[in-house]
Amino acid sequence: MNRKHDSLETNVSQQPQLQRLLRQAVSEKGMAHAYLLSGPDSSGLVRAALTVACSGKCKEKRAVPCGLCSECTRVIEGNHPDIHLVCPDGDTLKLEQVLRLQSVLHMKSNEAGDKVGIMADAENMSLPAANSLLKILEDPPAKTTIILTARNAGRLPPTVLSRCQEVRLSPLPPEAMAERLVAGGVEAPQAQLAARLCQGDEERARRWLDGQDLLDLTCQIAGDITSLHEEDPLMLAQRWENRGKDKDDLSLQLEIGLLLFRDALVSKAQEDSASQIAVAHDLSLDLDVQGLSDCIRMVLRTQDYIRSRVNARLALDAMFMALRGVIRYAGSCRDSF
Repeated sequence: MNRKHDSLETNVSQQPQLQRLLRQAVSEKGMAHAYLLSGPDSSGLVRAALTVACSGKCKEKRAVPCGLCSECTRVIEGNHPDIHLVCPDGDTLKLEQVLRLQSVLHMKSNEAGDKVGIMADAENMSLPAANSLLKILEDPPAKTTIILTARNAGRLPPTVLSRCQEVRLSPLPPEAMAERLVAGGVEAPQAQLAARLCQGDEERARRWLDGQDLLDLTCQIAGDITSLHEEDPLMLAQRWENRGKDKDDLSLQLEIGLLLFRDALVSKAQEDSASQIAVAHDLSLDLDVQGLSDCIRMVLRTQDYIRSRVNARLALDAMFMALRGVIRYAGSCRDSF
C-alpha cells in the first residue's frame, strides 16, 4: 500500500470521533465552519487536521481520503493553495499570524473549492490573537473551514471553544505507537520503551529518543531507586538534577521512575515473575503492594509540583526522602519477622 495512504489510514483507524467527522465531511452536510481537534500529540493533531483537509479535496470522496490523488498529495505535502497551515512563531501564535490567515481566507479560492485554515497549538495564542480569531469564527467567509488543534483545550478562551465543534482524539496505544516509531527508523526495544513512556505523544517520544539511549537511562534510574537503602537521598536528587539538561529531561526521568514502580506493582499484585522491565521485578521483591502504591503517589505528586513551577530541586529532595522512608520501613518490617 502507498505510504501516504497508509499514513492516513493509521491516523483514522483508532479514532472514532475523527471517523464520524470525515464521514460528515463527504456527506451532503459537508464540513462545519470550525473544528477543534484536541488530544495529547501535537504532531498527530496536525496530521489529523491535514486528513480532514484532504477529505474535502480528495477526488475519490471516500470516508478516508485516498492519499494518492493529486489533491491529497498537494495537501499532505503542503502545496495546496486552498489549505493554509499556521504554526506558532516561537512559543506563541501571534496576532499578525491570525490577521494574515484571516486575509487569505477572505480571498477568493484559487481553484473554486473550499478553503481550510489550520492553526496548530491554538492554546498558545496570545490574547489579541484569540480576540481577532473570534471575529472570523463568528462571521466566517463562505466555503471556509477553520481547524484548531490543541493539546490542552481548557487553555483556550471559552468564547473560542463555544464556536468550534470539538473532536477529541485518543492517544495511540503503546503497540501502535511503537510500530510507528519503528517504521520511522527507531530500533524496536527503544521504540517499545518510548511508546510506553510518552502517553501517546509521538512528538514527545521522538524528542526523548533524540540523542539518548532510553534503555540505558532506565537502568540508571532503576539503579538510583534500588540504591536508596544506602545512598544519601539528597545526593540522588542532585544526580537527577544534573542528569537533566532542562525540565523535559527531568520529566523523562520521572516518567521512567513511574513506569518502574507501576511495572513492579503489576508484578507484585499478579504474582507475575515476568515483569515487563526486569529491574521492576527486583523492586517488587522489596516492597509490598501498599509500599509500591505509596511510591507511585510520591512520583505523581512530584510531577504535579514541577508542573506547578515548584523549585525542581526541592521537589526532588522531598521525593527521594519520602521514597527512602517507604523502602526502609518495608525493610525494617521484613527484618522484624
